[in-house]
Amino acid sequence: MAGSRYRAQASLGRGSFGEVHRALDTLTGDTVALKRIFVREPAEGLPDNVLRELTGLQLVQHENVVRLLDHFIEVRPGRVPGGEGPACSAGSLVLPVGSSTTAV
Repeated sequence: MAGSRYRAQASLGRGSFGEVHRALDTLTGDTVALKRIFVREPAEGLPDNVLRELTGLQLVQHENVVRLLDHFIEVRPGRVPGGEGPACSAGSLVLPVGSSTTAV
């Protein structure tokens, strides 16, 4: 995941669009949530709903909205878990984990 910066520690959940992992940011030592969003058709780019979520998290700064720390695209040959076709990439959002974000 993201080279060597983020090291997954535990799976927190999985849905139809992706999965969330508790991870360690090896540069800062912080615990973060790593939300991986599967891209079923990588040649078409990121889906609109992913772009909306990314844009919203970049723009909004509020105490009740989790803050976006990082985002990146991974290219990984294989299949989307539970999917039919190949998955060549996954968009990932990195979010802080703390007492106010336990429901990530």
